[in-house]
Amino acid sequence: MYRSGRHVDGHDRQGLLMGLGHSARLRSDDGVRWLVLGHLLVFALAIQDEETVEALVALLGLSSRLIFPLEIAFSLMLFVAWGCLMIGWVRLVERLRRERRVGTERGDA
Repeated sequence: MYRSGRHVDGHDRQGLLMGLGHSARLRSDDGVRWLVLGHLLVFALAIQDEETVEALVALLGLSSRLIFPLEIAFSLMLFVAWGCLMIGWVRLVERLRRERRVGTERGDA
């Protein structure tokens, strides 16, 4: 996109108008943002699993002998959450592939 105008010394100028383009491209409506945030959350919780379980046991006033079984349960829960996020990625890629295929069949691409 070009714009015309006058330079400081009075000459006409044509310059490139700098802009971000289509702001709609900056928005992610297909869930990528939530999948990435979910992975980061699960990763952070996986790194801090022992500390998280110990804090939970202390907060709830549970017996310290429950720490190990709760760690196993917490790790299993994180594993299931990670699997669900991976299924989300696969579904997203399949949906985008299907939309692209439909778009090329119609001649959009």
